[in-house]
Amino acid sequence: MLSHSYRQQLEQMHKEHPEWGRTDLSPEVIKYMPEGTKSIIGYGCGKGATEDKLRELYPEMIVHKYDPGILEFNITPTLHYDYAICADVMEHVEYGFVDDVLRHLASIAKAVYFKIALQPAVALLPDGRNAHVTVKSATWWKGKLADHGFTSTNAGVIEYWLYGLYT
Repeated sequence: MLSHSYRQQLEQMHKEHPEWGRTDLSPEVIKYMPEGTKSIIGYGCGKGATEDKLRELYPEMIVHKYDPGILEFNITPTLHYDYAICADVMEHVEYGFVDDVLRHLASIAKAVYFKIALQPAVALLPDGRNAHVTVKSATWWKGKLADHGFTSTNAGVIEYWLYGLYT
């Protein structure tokens, strides 16, 4: 669901910038977590700070990590999860792979918390490209999510982020 050359860029970025991908988003993720959630996957989890915090707060839950740019987390998930966290991820997906990623998410998760940046990143990839390789409008992203069967009753836009729980 990504090109080999882009995977190499992400791996290099994570190695050269240890702080990149370390944000703990657990407070906002918990806010949107569906009732009765028993299994979670961090889809594009970065270094896994959010997932580590969720394991600490909810030891009875199954919490898995997936990130194609981190060697220890780059095995494509095949299990089914109650809840997927896809925060600060979709804008990092190459345009030609957006549909594949959304199709995959729809096949493995009942509900997905999306948080999608709508503007370029400050960070640049090692090859000089902006780290947000797919920057589109909220309208475009909402349409793309709908194309893959994702609907939301609480999606919103704050500053330069589209966010919400999609089922």
